[in-house]
Parts: sequence; C-alpha cells; structure tokens
Amino acid sequence: VGAFKRLSVDAKVAGTLGDMRFMQDLAKLPILFAGDGGSFAIGGHLLHGQLVTPGFARVRNHGLWVGFAGTGVAGAVEAEARLEASPEGPCAKLSAAVTRGEVTTKKGTPFVSIPVTRSKATATHLDLANPKSMRFVFDAHAPRAVVPRLTVLNEYFRDSDFKIVEGTSTGRADVSGDFPKGALDGKLVFSSGTIAMTFGHTKLSGRVAGKLPIVRTSSQSNFVLSGTSVRALDTDLDNDDSHTRNWWGYVQLPRGTMSFEGEPHYTGTIHATYRDIDPVITAIRKLHGVPDWVNRLLGIGPYNVDAIGTFGKHTKLGLVNARAHAQGVIGHPHARVRATYDGTRDPSPWIAEIDLGILAVGIEKSGDHLGIQLAGMGRWFDEKVGIRYP
Repeated sequence: VGAFKRLSVDAKVAGTLGDMRFMQDLAKLPILFAGDGGSFAIGGHLLHGQLVTPGFARVRNHGLWVGFAGTGVAGAVEAEARLEASPEGPCAKLSAAVTRGEVTTKKGTPFVSIPVTRSKATATHLDLANPKSMRFVFDAHAPRAVVPRLTVLNEYFRDSDFKIVEGTSTGRADVSGDFPKGALDGKLVFSSGTIAMTFGHTKLSGRVAGKLPIVRTSSQSNFVLSGTSVRALDTDLDNDDSHTRNWWGYVQLPRGTMSFEGEPHYTGTIHATYRDIDPVITAIRKLHGVPDWVNRLLGIGPYNVDAIGTFGKHTKLGLVNARAHAQGVIGHPHARVRATYDGTRDPSPWIAEIDLGILAVGIEKSGDHLGIQLAGMGRWFDEKVGIRYP
C-alpha cells in the first residue's frame, strides 16, 4: 500500500478485447466467462495513489456470458464513466446499457430475453489504496423481459417426473442499490400466458401475475417482502379422473421478511383468498379416498386465510413456529370455519370452530388430548385464541 501511495501516472490507453475467458483466471472464483471481445479506452491521472479529475473510461463489448450458481447472464455491454470533481473528492459518474440481454441455463440455453437494460451509477471515495472505502450507488431499469419458452427449464428436472409442458411470461424490473452497504430498493412485476406442467399422473395449468419487492436495508439484513402479491387465474387441475376447472386464488404478504441464512424461511403475515379447496381435494382424493360429500361440503367459497409466523421447509407442511387463522364459507353462505395452529409449542395445539348455522362444533387438539365443544360457540373460540370482550 505504501508503494501504491507513492505512484503517479498520467496515461491514455485504447485497445481491443479478445476472448473474454481470460477474466475467468482473473476472478479466482467459481465463475465462468465467455464472449466475443470488444474495445476500450481509458484516460486519467493518478497522483500519489489518488485519482485526479478529469478522467474517462469507455468499454464496448460485442457479447459477454457469465455463468454462476447454476445459471448465466449474457448481453452486449456499452458503458462509459467520467471522473468529475465533487465536495467529497473525485467521483465517477457511470452509465451503461446492456442490449440483447439473456438469462440462460447452466448449459447456456437462453430462457429469459431482456432487449435492453439501462443503468446509472455514482462511485465516490475513490481511494485506490483503500478500495474498501469506496461507495457505489446505482439505478437499473429493465422495462421488458420475456420468457418465450419455460420448457427450457426442464433441464433442471431431468431426474424427476416433473415436466413443464408449455408456458410464456413477461415482466419488468427496477432496482437501485448502495454498496458496500448492500442496500437494495426495487420491484419485479410479472405476468404469464398459460403455464402447464405435469408431475406423474397430475396435470396443472393456469395463468399467474404478481409483484415482488426487491428491498433490504443492508447486506446483513433480511429481504423485505411486504407488499408481495401473486394471483392465479383460469387454473385447471387433473388427477386421473378427478378434475378442477377455472379455479382462482390470490396470495399477499402484507408484512414480512425473507432470510436465506441456513434454511430459507419467511417470517411475517400471509393473506390468501381463493375460490374453494377443490384443487386440494382433487390432488389428494386418489391417495386418501376423500369422498364426494366432503368436496361438496368444503368446496363452497370463497375462502380467506390469514396466517402469522415463520414458514420454511422444516416440516412436510412447510409451516413452523406459526399461528394461523382461517375463515371460509362451508355448507351455506352464512356458515364459516375458523382455525388456529400454534407451532411455537410442543406438542403443537390446534383449535377449529365449524359453524353451519343450525349447528356449531368446536374441536381442540393438543398432544394426545382431543376435545369436542358444542356449547357457547363463537365466544369459546375467541377466548381460546385470546380475543377478549370488553
């Protein structure tokens, strides 16, 4: 570092880039590079290890593919940076455009097409002798992304009986960030055409649309998913001779965060509205022999489900340390079912209230104990779950 601080350079350099695989040796990381090269030009001043204004850099790349974590990104990059004076010292103003952008599988097969992505950034605290002090703030916008063939993803399911039969999708993304702080603020909006998939003797098809926030306050914090929403429409499910047609459902995450430390898990609230539970009955009828009268009883909706807790893959149900409340119409328009489940306790108790108008019954299960309640419905359930009357 001491020798670097004594270094002074005044240079202008221009040239061409050949095969981009040389970057693989420079990265020293499990990242793959491929590309057709391009051109570059750099001009600037370095005085005792410090950048001095003015300065510039331009890079044009004919095509670059970078592979990592089982996927890859590709595109032609054109970027320009100018070194300017500011109250905090020299700062770099950068702008870049990526055209013919693609997201690919590990083998390089394209499955997402992004015609153009534009971004702007500002880099400050440009002390090359102390790169950890640098700060990088950026904004990136991809106004349109297209998935023309979701079937390409079958590359990842070769060893299973799950297959994507058809599917297309479009979306847009906007995100801003602050590094090395690691803060992000943005969103992804998407919608699809008809997506169809099969697993064993079961076939599922339908359309989806939704919005996903891309938000976190630092690299040490969880991703904030508050405001996430996904809607399913025109959904059909076939399981041998059992069928569901034109089903719809809506899921929203009003407040919550997602952690990827250890096993991924979501902590927060979930709200869901759906037509009925016909897809559940269709999916399990063959395995468990669910009779038709159960489907007729429970298949009247719509249902509303609200849950709070931690949801991950610690159990087969994917529900851990959670309290859930569900309410829906059963039997006739004036009936409802409410239920709670508390996984924070061991054994995990659950309570259900089924009100059919002329008859109401409460069920309480904790460990080996099973209780039935026939009197005082409504108040009994409220008191059990902690709803107090004035």
